[in-house]
Order: sequence, then structure tokens, then C-alpha cells
Amino acid sequence: MAVINATGVRLGELSAMEQSDINWSERSIHIPRGKFKKGRIVLFTAMCATHLKAYLDSRTDQLSFVFVNAAATNRLRHQDTYEQFRNYSNRLEFRLTPHMLRYTFAAHLAKKGMPLEAIQGANGP
Repeated sequence: MAVINATGVRLGELSAMEQSDINWSERSIHIPRGKFKKGRIVLFTAMCATHLKAYLDSRTDQLSFVFVNAAATNRLRHQDTYEQFRNYSNRLEFRLTPHMLRYTFAAHLAKKGMPLEAIQGANGP
């Protein structure tokens, strides 16, 4: 789930993300309804763009959602994502959750000198 780590999006935002929300030239994703139903824009890295394009190019369905379930019949649900993380945790033999990736994203921003207020606004609770 490189998108979670590269953008700090919440699971609800991830599962609702549609392909039309992505601006490839600006490497940004419009999140129309985030927490408290507030819209926001998140940026993503060139590496994330490469992985995201490869994933989307590999799909054969016509769904508008960015992330779809294993059967490619509907959007990815929270439960699906938690199950993937549970499988990763078991294989890696340490606990890994989607929220840990969000906190890692916030820590990287802080390490690069972004003010705490800005991090909380973009990635807050």
C-alpha cells in the first residue's frame, strides 16, 4: 500500500478514491470528502506514481475506483485492507497496520522540517 505511505491518506479516503481524482501531471489526488467531510489535496512521489500506474495498467475491469477488491467487482473495502495488512504482518513477523504507515508519513514530514501545525492539518487525527 505505497499510496498510504506516500500520501498519508486514511483508509476511508483510500477506498473511496476514484481514478478521476488523480492529477498525474501535478502528482496529486483530490480527496473530495475526507475527515469531517472536508476536501483536500494530497501529493504523491514519482515512485508512487510509477507503482500506481503499473497497478492501474494491470487491471482489466472498468471500475472507476482506484483500488478494487480481489474479484475486481467493487471498490476495496476497509476489511480487505486490514486483511492484507494482517497477512503482511504474519509474513514479516511483526505488527503492521495502515495507521502505522500514516504515522510514518507524518514522521517523515516532521523530519524534513514541516511545521507540526501543517502536518496536523494535512494528516491530523
